[in-house]
Amino acid sequence: QFYISEKKDEVFAAKTSVKKEDIPAATQLFTPRWIVEYMVQNTVGKLWLQNKPQSALREHMPYFIESPSVKNEDFLKLNSIEELTLLDQACGSGHILVYGFELLYKIYEEESYSPAEIPALIITKNLHGFEIDDRAAQLAILALMMKARSYQRRFFNKEIKPNILCYDDVVFNQGELTSVLVLTKLDKSTELQYDLKILEQATNYGSLMIPKSSETFLNDALEKVKSALQKADLFQQELLEKLKLAMLQLLPLSKKYHCIVDNPPYMGGGNMNKALGEFVKNNYPESKADLMACFMEAGLNMLQPMGFLGMITQQSWMYNPTYLKFRQRIVKEWCVDTLLHLGPNTFPEINGEVVQNVSFTVINTEKKEKKT
Repeated sequence: QFYISEKKDEVFAAKTSVKKEDIPAATQLFTPRWIVEYMVQNTVGKLWLQNKPQSALREHMPYFIESPSVKNEDFLKLNSIEELTLLDQACGSGHILVYGFELLYKIYEEESYSPAEIPALIITKNLHGFEIDDRAAQLAILALMMKARSYQRRFFNKEIKPNILCYDDVVFNQGELTSVLVLTKLDKSTELQYDLKILEQATNYGSLMIPKSSETFLNDALEKVKSALQKADLFQQELLEKLKLAMLQLLPLSKKYHCIVDNPPYMGGGNMNKALGEFVKNNYPESKADLMACFMEAGLNMLQPMGFLGMITQQSWMYNPTYLKFRQRIVKEWCVDTLLHLGPNTFPEINGEVVQNVSFTVINTEKKEKKT
């Protein structure tokens, strides 16, 4: 957060709505280590204990809370630890994912995996991060690679890259879009057109984007793009590479994850730029008052049924009348599993009583057949 601190001071001194390119500076805030441990232990750790009640993982989780959900018979089943996915929707420099690596390593060890294969499995299968700031995304990749290297000296020889998605704006004019869809033989569906339209503001909307195209469709589209690239000329290759970039950003957003853990961006509606403000009003009407609440809703929408969401946010969503419908939806469709009411001074960088925080874990009890 500190490499960008001067820019943050400039943004807040301007006292205007935050421009798209200034959102990273205005919203990055480092999460204290103990809160990271609490959130990951009560999402990833709890899901593992639901599947393996006799696991000794508790010995490595000082902030784990024995809630009734540990013994629930209805839980998200895992065939192996390789299936478990942990996503940070606003991963910053990777602080949450790095601790996720540490806890997952304990699980792999307990499952008798070879130390030589564990780091690569965690990086390629378990950990996922989304980010709008390319510098922060680079730091997250570096942090995860160094963490893996600390467990396996020859890890760099494997040429493995972490699953960190850094958003890029993708813009097609009408002629380009028509041409590239003909080249790939893709239907010009209203869903695909919508998805490509929101990608024009990918670095503004970030993880709040909700693709209308299915994961199956997007996978098929990506294969068609790759096939078309093999026989394309130079001009066609440029268009196809741009469509490939679009598919590679839409696909992770279309998936459902087992656990999502964030310290989301904090930004009230009054500070949002016009495009972002309109987007959240249209897509997050119950949580639109602040980006943190929008990220709560987006995270819950990206969870598998009975998956876990862990977050640290401002406490306003629990009390403010603005969030009444959002609270009602939380009570109806999800289950608050644990909650720490932290109050002021959670972050050393923020003084005073104005910012009061809460950290919590929520279970997506919404059933598969229910439409979101």
